[in-house]
Parts: sequence; structure tokens; C-alpha cells
Amino acid sequence: MNAFPPAVEDGDSEVLRLQLARVFLRKMSGHASLSEGETELLLAMPVRPRRIAARAPILHEGETPDGAYVLLEGHAFRFKLLADGSRQILSFHLPGDVIDLDAALLGVSDHGLAALTAVHVAQLPHDAILAAVAAHRGIARAFWRETLVEAAISREWLLNIGRRDAYARVAHLLCELAVRAEAAGIGRADRFEMPATQSDLADATGMTPVHINRTLQRLRGDGLVETRGSEVRIANWRGLVDAGGFDPTYLHLNTTD
Repeated sequence: MNAFPPAVEDGDSEVLRLQLARVFLRKMSGHASLSEGETELLLAMPVRPRRIAARAPILHEGETPDGAYVLLEGHAFRFKLLADGSRQILSFHLPGDVIDLDAALLGVSDHGLAALTAVHVAQLPHDAILAAVAAHRGIARAFWRETLVEAAISREWLLNIGRRDAYARVAHLLCELAVRAEAAGIGRADRFEMPATQSDLADATGMTPVHINRTLQRLRGDGLVETRGSEVRIANWRGLVDAGGFDPTYLHLNTTD
């Protein structure tokens, strides 16, 4: 990967609290019914806010983090590197996602996290997370469900790379990002920002940038999508869903409490 610029600390507590309320509580409340006390506890958690430049690391593989990261603004991704420097992107993350929550119990991180765009994150200390989970059923359910949904997305990505052809892989990924952007409140199902480059998309789908370019051209030629810079407009949603074999069930967007 490219040389990483340094992270920048951010100490505006009022702005942080508003952002936590806007994206973090929205996500957690979608996972479980939280009491007023649980809501206040989540907002009162000690956090370490950071602003991180685009393409900069959030977490290196092999580190032992002392907290999980809530993505407040921007886009991030999880990845692994091979010895030759080649990269596999394992997931894309949008505002509201609690990234690397599993490290609260596993300790050492077995993957890296990086900012795709400039991002604003808030780090929640593991000890505070574990204490809240132990004492509050609603919070425990919300964090648990966050990890389970992330695992479900990973399974779908494995299927995407292992069994779908290139056309279906890219169509499926675009459908997922559209639905997740709408759920996160940063886009619509027919129009959203996708700041990933063609190299990023190649690393996320197990393809080459040249193959990604040709596949996107084909999707545009078939009248399924239109792109302008980082904006994607889905011109034919039903056609894109059929092309990718997309079923949003694995995203588990409806809370069952």
C-alpha cells in the first residue's frame, strides 16, 4: 500500500457526542431496543476521537488494540496483505459501523484497517464495552448483533468471490453498497457515493483493475448503472439485482428483538 500519512487527534467533545448520537446510536438502535439508560450510557462512554487522512492506517495487522472503532464519517476498509505486497480487501465500512469489535475478546488483530476517504472515528475502550455488555442486555444484544451481521457479510463476500462470475460479482457488490449507504443515511438505493478506485474494487472482488474496468463498462453498456466520478447511479435496479443474484437478507437490516 502507499505510504500512510499520520492520524490526527480531535478533541471537540460536543461535536463528537452529536456524531455518536447521529450515526452510532442509529446503528445500535437498529440492532436492539435500547432503554433510555442504555442510550445515555453509550453516549457517555469514554472515547478517543481521531481524524484520519484518506489511505492512512487505522489499525495494523498484528497490533493489540485497546478499543474498537466507531466510524463516524467517511469510508474505511478491512484488508490483509500477502508477503509480496498484494492485498485482499475483506470488507468496506460506512458510518455507524463498529469496526474490529471482535478484538475486545481476541486481543491481537489478524487484519489491517485503513481509511478509504478521510474519516472521523471514535475509539471505544474494550474494558468499557465489556462492562456495558455485562451489565445491560440491550447493549449486549446490539454489540453481539453487530458482530454477527459482519460475519454474515463476510460469508456473502466469500460466496461472491468463490462462485459468482465477474459480472455478477461487481453487480452484487454495487447492490450491497447501495443498500448499506441508504441504511447508513448517506445515500439512496439508486444513488450513492463509492470512493473506491478500480484497484480497490479489484482487491475486493479478486479481479484485476483491467477486468474491473471492462466489467463496469459492460454494466454501463447494459444500462444497469451510470457513474460520474465517485457517484454511482443505478439506472435499472431490478436488472442489477438479477445480474448479481442479490438478496439483501444477509444484511439483516430489520431488527428482531
